[in-house]
Amino acid sequence: LAALALDGADAQEDAILRQLQNYTPEPAQAAPTRKLASGDHAGSASPPATSRRHCGTTSSERILFSGDRRRRYERVSLEEAFDGVERVDTLDTGRLRSFAGVSAGSASGEAILASLKRCRMTDDDRAHWCGEEAAGLRAIAGGAGLLAVARDVCVSSPVKLFTPPGAKPLTALLTRAVKPGQPLAQYAGELLCEEEEEPSSNTYMYELDPSELSARGYHGPPLRISAASRGGLARFVNDAWAPAPLPRRAPNTYVELLLDPKTKMPLLVLFASAPIPRGGEALLDYGPAYWRVAARALIREHALACGAALRR
Repeated sequence: LAALALDGADAQEDAILRQLQNYTPEPAQAAPTRKLASGDHAGSASPPATSRRHCGTTSSERILFSGDRRRRYERVSLEEAFDGVERVDTLDTGRLRSFAGVSAGSASGEAILASLKRCRMTDDDRAHWCGEEAAGLRAIAGGAGLLAVARDVCVSSPVKLFTPPGAKPLTALLTRAVKPGQPLAQYAGELLCEEEEEPSSNTYMYELDPSELSARGYHGPPLRISAASRGGLARFVNDAWAPAPLPRRAPNTYVELLLDPKTKMPLLVLFASAPIPRGGEALLDYGPAYWRVAARALIREHALACGAALRR
């Protein structure tokens, strides 16, 4: 598989994907109980400044790593989890604001932001912001959330198996029990225009549904949110898919686009779609478009690591 991936042809990558779908790993030995790592864990019409939080320890996060969860997760400091990534907890519009457009006829970042300011709330937006979860939504819009980050150390976890050698198998856990429909966090990151260049291997990119933006009165170029270089804890929420014969996992969260009534900026809010206990893993269904990018990126990373090991 490493040789096929290093060859680089798309046809070979498709062959690898087919082989991986039929791959049966050798029986894994029971994972030993691991010692916890010491240290830290995890009105105005104008948009607020991007929130930056101190990467410290909270008592709710410490409680997550007790009992049976010690055999599945290890505590990881936020400094280690966000290694090379700037943590932001709200939408960052700085890069879009400085975007001048790619041609004379294309919209600038300032024009795009002005168009967003003229957006109007839909009935769905009003139902959320005036409903029983309104207080939680307001807290999330301000940068709060119910997620913590952990290292997945389970030998049969798809997160651990897929993570390339040398990288950290990280995942997002709930800091308290939640019920269906409860907001958990926002997918924080940089608001970008589709015309801005981004690496094709960026697996932290969310495209904002043009039809949903249009329903709110926005008719500018397509927009997306990237948490690749600047993002929040929701960037660690993993896809639920696992190849056979690993145990099947079901998504327990979903993402919904809402309009912030104060800033008029789009928010991607993560909601629970099922009851999730405290310490439970948050899982999404990213869909086939995500895996068309992620699978090839992961294959290349694993192949390069295998090739380096073989050369040694």
